[in-house]
Amino acid sequence: MPFEFLCYTGSPNDAVAGYPIPLIQGSCIIDGHMHINSGACAPLPLLYVKKWIGLGQTPLLKRRDVLETVLKTIGFGNGVDTQRLTTVQIGEKIAEINKRVYRGLINSFDFCDLDLTQEHLENKDLQVISPMIVAPMDMEYAHIAGYGGITIYHGEKEELFFYRRSSGKYIAQCEKYDDKRVSLAHEYDKQKGLKLHKWQIQCEQTINAAAKYPLQLFPLYFYDPRRWRFPSGKTMPESMEFGAWDEPFKSVASAQRPGVFIGFKMYPPLGHKPFDELCEYLPDFYDRCETEHIPILTHCSPGGLFTHEASWYSEFDSYNEGMRFKGRVNQSRRLSALLFPKGRHVPPVKPVTETYVGFDKMIEKYREYLSDQEFNSRMDYFFKNYVHPEEWRKVLKYFPDLRLCLAHFGGDEWRRGRIEEWQTDGVQSEWIKSIIDLTKEYANVYTDISCFNLDDTLEHGDGTVQDSLRVVLEQLDDKRYYHLRHKIIFGTDWYLTMLNVTKGGDYGNYCQKAKRFLDSIDRTLWIRFTLVNPWEFYGFGDKRKLNNIRKGLENEAAKEDRLKHYYNKFLSIGNEISELKEYLQNFEKFNYQLKS
Repeated sequence: MPFEFLCYTGSPNDAVAGYPIPLIQGSCIIDGHMHINSGACAPLPLLYVKKWIGLGQTPLLKRRDVLETVLKTIGFGNGVDTQRLTTVQIGEKIAEINKRVYRGLINSFDFCDLDLTQEHLENKDLQVISPMIVAPMDMEYAHIAGYGGITIYHGEKEELFFYRRSSGKYIAQCEKYDDKRVSLAHEYDKQKGLKLHKWQIQCEQTINAAAKYPLQLFPLYFYDPRRWRFPSGKTMPESMEFGAWDEPFKSVASAQRPGVFIGFKMYPPLGHKPFDELCEYLPDFYDRCETEHIPILTHCSPGGLFTHEASWYSEFDSYNEGMRFKGRVNQSRRLSALLFPKGRHVPPVKPVTETYVGFDKMIEKYREYLSDQEFNSRMDYFFKNYVHPEEWRKVLKYFPDLRLCLAHFGGDEWRRGRIEEWQTDGVQSEWIKSIIDLTKEYANVYTDISCFNLDDTLEHGDGTVQDSLRVVLEQLDDKRYYHLRHKIIFGTDWYLTMLNVTKGGDYGNYCQKAKRFLDSIDRTLWIRFTLVNPWEFYGFGDKRKLNNIRKGLENEAAKEDRLKHYYNKFLSIGNEISELKEYLQNFEKFNYQLKS
């Protein structure tokens, strides 16, 4: 790659006006986190608008169609129209949108800045490719009873219902414990059947979408340890209702095995800890992911979707400490069997569960409908002990080489404090500090900036998320944050952006706004966050894995010409990445010398 310079004066990192930055070539833009799962994949209790009275729950909107109508009236019509589609249809929609957004672009570096000529638009061989990492959502076990292999929905057809808890003491739910049946009869349609799309449907349609757009839609396999709760060898039924802990690995590509899926997605806010002692085979799962270099993308912010029973988990843990202790003993035995041959030490089991009581309380955004202080403390408990990034430290302690992306970089935690406090005292959130520390301490731990509403105001109204995030990104030369230039991945979280970002939530606007924001700080960040970093994390540089992804797609009858075209592009980009990394490293040295 020739060493050229482009004069640029817009970066606050510049030592002098007109500081030169390299004119670099990027032939690929990766969206590291987005969705195509139909809105019908979500069990209705997770979507209810709730009025919290003490620890009770009173659904204000009971029907799926009524909830969608309300969302449309308050400005989220495009998002509602999208989530009403099937998973395959959403995949088709975003593939075309993505194509239009980057149409004619030859260099990622020029996105938003270049007037495209007709030659650009017609020369498809030179155009950038723009793959997307698809994150599915398996939500059927998203409650306490999921530990017992029980789904949220009970009954059939017009007899559908779910239980509303009256206590967090027991795994099981029934009238004996004063739990109340809530009818879900409206979730059954006599012509179309069950409105909820179960995991089997979502999984099959995700594969179909990936095969239709090979090496453009890269799906992850959702891993809920409560579904995959049996020992290896357990036969999975056609319904995929349950299976052995290692069943999903049959579908995930690695250097050793073909597959359509390129890694795993996890989502602890649906009601299990990252290293939950009640999920017996999690040590085996993480051990295999670490050994085979399989990446895991996990939700890691106190926002987004979470189990409708979140407020009951503190009581559940307190009442069932004996069961959890027994689980920790069994977990320790499994860890010893797995790690002793690798020379890793497993310390004795502690008699008491560690809980994180010192972290920040939830910011007020999550308390808009809350008035009961006891409820607030229970929600704090859930997010700190089930979702907080420090819970992942317990996993990394035993599996330090695990490829893990802590998604959303804390999300709305960037709204904490006042902007002057960010500028003078640094990061105002323990949650964000924890993610920064973990990405620094562990070589394969990353984070992403998906679903970032840059225009959200800080909690005191004196700035926006764009301002607080800028404080950190402008200090990437600081030893506290230097590593982040290599650890942040760009993602959109589309189509969810159209359901929670009122302005600029559509795909093109979201990408353009992110590019312009990053360019205003350092014009190398876009190509790092959209190419170099996700390429490293998802292992696209491993030609054996890439070839096995190709084989997996061939097994699903992917279009041969499209697959061949994108596969050859990926091979050429592998060489480009090596040059880019060397180029950026030399540029960093040049930058440092000039400033010093």
